[in-house]
Amino acid sequence: MATKKKTTTKAAGTKKTARTAATKKAPAKKPAGKKASAKKPAAKKSVAEAPKRPPRWSIGLFRNAKDRLCTVYVGGDGTPTPYEKKRVGDAKILFHTVYSGMKYSEARQQLLRDAAKAGVK
Repeated sequence: MATKKKTTTKAAGTKKTARTAATKKAPAKKPAGKKASAKKPAAKKSVAEAPKRPPRWSIGLFRNAKDRLCTVYVGGDGTPTPYEKKRVGDAKILFHTVYSGMKYSEARQQLLRDAAKAGVK
């Protein structure tokens, strides 16, 4: 006896037979002898971090073309850093020092106070 294939129509006129639907592969099953174990998270590598250093500001004062005091980044010897030389020009650094453990704005305020105590006007 001949069996007839049942056909169903899909969109766009493609045909799907009942036999091909039944022969599709089922998802793979795990072997019966093994337990499903939870994966352990990867061990974190501890990187020895350097202790956080407080900010260090090496700043100085000079007078600009409008005769106002301005702060500028300077080296340890009081010379302006290369990218500040254009701004400073030939002006003399009147007072310089190094501050650490504070914000830049606090360091600038402290620089002005210390310069006033040192007689810079």
